[in-house]
Amino acid sequence: MAKNKYAADYRLIEEFDSRGRVRVSLEYIGKDYRYAHGADRVRKHLKRCLAACAAAWLFFIAAIIPYTESMHQLSAALPYAFSALPLGMLTSFTLSLRGVKEPLEHRTSDRIEYDYPAYCMALLLMQSITFMTASAGMIFRFFRGQMPVTGDFCFLSCCVFILAAAAFLLKKRSELETACADEGH
Repeated sequence: MAKNKYAADYRLIEEFDSRGRVRVSLEYIGKDYRYAHGADRVRKHLKRCLAACAAAWLFFIAAIIPYTESMHQLSAALPYAFSALPLGMLTSFTLSLRGVKEPLEHRTSDRIEYDYPAYCMALLLMQSITFMTASAGMIFRFFRGQMPVTGDFCFLSCCVFILAAAAFLLKKRSELETACADEGH
């Protein structure tokens, strides 16, 4: 049987409502966490993260608009298509953090520490594979005497911009560090 590792951070509260029915609710009793660099700095960083995610989505869509030979390569098309998953997860995670207020719960702190970098790394991995296979395909086609299509250069440059956005988000993840507010007492 699986055990929720955050179960000890909550307490069940059973109360009777006005109709005599039992209402069960959860009360958080775990340690409180705070942003290490302050909430204002995190809000500014989240705006930059959303801008980077929006730019990555624009480049993601812009790469598939023109005709490209690279998108006919399964080795480039599949990782490119699957890179929408970590990009979507990263975008939704960043949007969900905008509504989180301090003090943070243990579960939220762990998601910031572990999930955010994992989404960035997955996006970097998928886009790197896409870039390498599309570049190799262009080189092979060139040596066979086929001139690269203009859309292929657009595709590769969009991949580079998405890689840059993912690298930026990964590099700046320290802006979202959390620390236990209960330590030291």
